[in-house]
Amino acid sequence: MADPNIISFIRDHLTRGVTGEETREILLAAGWPEAAVKETFDEVATTQTMLFTQADKMAAERAEREARAERERLAARRNRIAWRIGIVVVLLGCIVVGAYVLGPHPLARLLSIVMHH
Repeated sequence: MADPNIISFIRDHLTRGVTGEETREILLAAGWPEAAVKETFDEVATTQTMLFTQADKMAAERAEREARAERERLAARRNRIAWRIGIVVVLLGCIVVGAYVLGPHPLARLLSIVMHH
């Protein structure tokens, strides 16, 4: 098991932008045994890789959820538009048929039909 102090030191320096080699040299110059430094770097690298892999996986899943939600939103919008177009077409058809049946003076024709029946 790597020394928690070295782990903390390495992570702190790496997050501040200090290279791994520079951090290794600082630890060795401070008197830490080379084997302990190597073991800790290996553990930190494995942990960091696992964290990055997990973060990448979570980001990919989040992107997929967002893409799926966007596709569903667009499909719902297309459905609403299709329904509206359908309603307009039916109404226009009713108007055309009504104008054909009732002739040039639809109100007068409608009244005459109503009055005779």
